[in-house]
Amino acid sequence: MEFFENLNRETRYALLSSIAAGLVSFFLLTLFIDMFNYLFILAVMIAVFTSAFFAFRRQTRHESKLTKRRILQLAFEVGTLSHFYTFALYFPMNYFILEFGGIDASLLGAYIISTLVVGVISIIMFIWVAVPMYIGIGHILKSTEKKDKSTQLHGNEELIDDIQI
Repeated sequence: MEFFENLNRETRYALLSSIAAGLVSFFLLTLFIDMFNYLFILAVMIAVFTSAFFAFRRQTRHESKLTKRRILQLAFEVGTLSHFYTFALYFPMNYFILEFGGIDASLLGAYIISTLVVGVISIIMFIWVAVPMYIGIGHILKSTEKKDKSTQLHGNEELIDDIQI
């Protein structure tokens, strides 16, 4: 556990998110879709890690406090972007590693269109799983952070902060 505590907040959030997304993807692929592809799980974990890392860094750049509102924004951002990143990684990886038959420039347009179409379909089908999962991970991260004197809140200050826009 000491290794996890030595990581910065962005890396902790991204690592927890990618592990959870990999496990959920494995579960959904094997049980419901009856299709398992190790490259897809790898693409999911890489896409979620990168989108969670940079979204967390962007969201907490000016204010480091992790509020409920910020956790919700992170969950929607990571849940949405990671679907597109996953398929943008998976289609070329699948082609070049499993189905390589020579480089065909006409496939570039097909990959872009299929990434957009399949990404939207994936969001429609699985956003109900992704967003609550990333909200839970945000709350887990928030609960594991050490509270020092400068970040402790008084009374309902967190509730007031969450309501302000």
